Amino acid sequence: MILLSGRNTALLEGLAQSLGRLGEVRVVEALVDADELHGLLRPTLLVVAREALAADTSRNPNLRSLVGGLPAVVAYHEAGDATPLTTLPPDVSRVVLADLELPLERHRLLALAEHLAGRARDRGTTPGTPPVQPESPSA
Repeated sequence: MILLSGRNTALLEGLAQSLGRLGEVRVVEALVDADELHGLLRPTLLVVAREALAADTSRNPNLRSLVGGLPAVVAYHEAGDATPLTTLPPDVSRVVLADLELPLERHRLLALAEHLAGRARDRGTTPGTPPVQPESPSA
């Protein structure tokens, strides 16, 4: 499951349509909503607006643990955004796989999501569960 978070509904709905072939995609406006969904859905990928990620995780330690516990996080900013990029807290910055300018770099996002979906398939895992251990031969 892929979770998209941000305020630009048109951008996120377009991304959701593109990513939909890889599995379930949910769109939420705020990371607080993502926090509630994370407990239920265990997304493999969180795509979130960089400014919201920086601001919300600085204020809310629960969101920091949400972000830190996900297999993959991609931050984004919008093309033509005149505001300078905000700095992410160091512990949040470590878990961000990419910082993309959307929609211009949507192909990079799709490639990353495809790679993560393939890796989960190869491992035989579903998000939020440990990998399947091979059975040991009985003696």
